[in-house]
Amino acid sequence: MMSSQPQIIVRCAPDLWRALRWRGGVTLQLPFIDSQLQTTTEKRFNFWRRVCGCHVGALLLLATLAWRIPYILRAPEWTWSALATEAGIALLAALGGKALAIIGARLLLAVDIAIFLRRQRHRALDAVED
Repeated sequence: MMSSQPQIIVRCAPDLWRALRWRGGVTLQLPFIDSQLQTTTEKRFNFWRRVCGCHVGALLLLATLAWRIPYILRAPEWTWSALATEAGIALLAALGGKALAIIGARLLLAVDIAIFLRRQRHRALDAVED
């Protein structure tokens, strides 16, 4: 069964940088790498690509609410604007956490790709020397 998400098919090493695109899963079809390594590398790359930041955002939302509740409870009077301000602060913290998680995952994916390419280059050089 085909996935509705587009696939990023990588057939040569320089094409790995296409994995940083925002949509689709990564499928490796690299002739110079054994199938087991390709499978584990695909899984790792696709893990980083699927990070949505929801967990980090939710944790920051809860942490912000826990931090701000004492201020709310000590307020002499609760107004709708004060409650809306506190809700806005918590929402901004959640959205900021989500964005930071996505950016962090993309940076880790880029580092993972660079390390993978470097290892493959070294393996190719070692094979030539032997």
